Amino acid sequence: MSDASSRGRRNRQRGQEGERELANILTDALGYKVNRLLGQERDKGSDVSTPPYRWEIKRRKRIGLIYEWMDEAQDALQSASERPVVAFRADSQAWVVCLPLNEFIRLIREELDYGQSEQAGRSNSIPTQP
Repeated sequence: MSDASSRGRRNRQRGQEGERELANILTDALGYKVNRLLGQERDKGSDVSTPPYRWEIKRRKRIGLIYEWMDEAQDALQSASERPVVAFRADSQAWVVCLPLNEFIRLIREELDYGQSEQAGRSNSIPTQP
């Protein structure tokens, strides 16, 4: 087997491991089973879904300066209530926001809690017929 095909197989394995790892983290944090979306590579879909979020998971040997940028943002915090966020973009590309996974999970929890309480409020406020 050639070195290139061996590297390609290892890269796919690393990607699948990353998808499983993040799905397990989300399952533990959100309290419901989050699975990889199988066939997504063939079907051009996302790797993981936690409605309303669809996740593309990238696990690479080296990503670049993102961790250094996040360290800078963390170092700049002036109080415990502040949260680090990094926004970045390449020329002619859209902005991308990066934040620590635990902060993102907190945001998802708030949105899920709000959506559930909103639905409960609607079911409790159905007018009755006289």
